[in-house]
Amino acid sequence: LSYLKRIDIGTREIVVYENKDYRPHIYLTEKKETIYKNIPYIKTDYKYVNPTQYKINLININNPIYINFSESYHPYWKIRVGDFNWFKVLTDKNYFLPDKYHFENDAKLNSFLIDPKAVCQNRLNCNISLTLYFKPQSYVYLGGIISLITLITLIGSLIVVSIKEFKARS
Repeated sequence: LSYLKRIDIGTREIVVYENKDYRPHIYLTEKKETIYKNIPYIKTDYKYVNPTQYKINLININNPIYINFSESYHPYWKIRVGDFNWFKVLTDKNYFLPDKYHFENDAKLNSFLIDPKAVCQNRLNCNISLTLYFKPQSYVYLGGIISLITLITLIGSLIVVSIKEFKARS
């Protein structure tokens, strides 16, 4: 593979290669990403929030563009245009862009088509604020809240019972 360079680390049993032409974790392309052709890419500004959430800002978008995300494809990776609230993921069926804009590319990674005609009121020089989110994480958050409430209720009940027993002995 022409993009890999063998590095001599002084061992015969272990071979190390360096990839000098790697793509960023999140990047843009004007055409659908493929492994069969070298598609030029554009670096984009994104913010890592946690392993299940990224904030992406697209500036001056006039034509459809593909967001490519170098995580193994999973249908529950979703894109939200505008403000994001993890709880609304559970209550609003149409909270994310429709699934027709999300697909698995040739490299088995996630790609999303962002069409400014579909997501912007002002279709010229569109600025788009996006959240890339792994939808099942909302159930983890909800489960954590339920567990915390259960723990607080249990500890509160134990304290009340202990106080009543202490008063009964006195």
